Amino acid sequence: MPNVNPLVLGDFGVLLLVVFALLGLIMGSFSSAMIHRLPSGVGVFSPGQRSACPYCNHTLGVRDLIPLFSWLFSRGRCRYCSASIPALYPFLELSAALLAISIFIFCPAKDMMQSFIVLAMLPFLLALLMIDIRHKTLPNILVAIIFMLGLTSLAYQVYLEPGTMKGRIVEHLGGALVYMTLAWLLAAGMTKILKKQALGMGDVKFFAVAGLWLGLGDLGIFCILGGIFGVLFGVAWQKIKNEALFPFGPALIVSFFILLLMGGSHSL
Repeated sequence: MPNVNPLVLGDFGVLLLVVFALLGLIMGSFSSAMIHRLPSGVGVFSPGQRSACPYCNHTLGVRDLIPLFSWLFSRGRCRYCSASIPALYPFLELSAALLAISIFIFCPAKDMMQSFIVLAMLPFLLALLMIDIRHKTLPNILVAIIFMLGLTSLAYQVYLEPGTMKGRIVEHLGGALVYMTLAWLLAAGMTKILKKQALGMGDVKFFAVAGLWLGLGDLGIFCILGGIFGVLFGVAWQKIKNEALFPFGPALIVSFFILLLMGGSHSL
């Protein structure tokens, strides 16, 4: 069973829960921007890049950028050209808020700092998920950011418990290496057998990310969950898209997030 954050039970916990939900809305909006920008070659952090309507290219103001509520108040239309704004944007923002709440409730952290580190990863995970679904690619910059957040989490845990440094390094840095090596061997073997690419290098790199965060102890369950979700997603993809090849990243991302929330026995 996942560990439940004891702060949820108190009055202060309710306030923090609201804070996490609001931060989730903001992060969902940020992930929407990355989903739109990264495939176009625009960087994740581009201070000179102002948000604009994709139809009339009018620069959006503060009133247009309030997560979820701007879409509701404008009835899903641009205030400048009346073009319909896809429901994907508020859906991602609301989803991010719910996921942020789940992080607060279930994240097996020893203090709130660890929960905030996991929360900081959320927009990048969502962006990875949607970009892979849309473009069948996992951008290196997003994978690298999640990996760096994993290193930050590892360093923080070692800071809290210096005596665990050696064990944690073996468990998590070793996990990154073992997960990635296994994924590379699996990709090479399946490509040779099937005579076509089975796993992309983005998937292999994400295995390393999962290994860093989850540790060696959760390798088996991560592979099992990834396989189950991969089959389900593949069937749905063929029915909806009528394509034999489907992105495997979403199955890995969902499996990773579930295990992270569940805590497993070794996750950071």
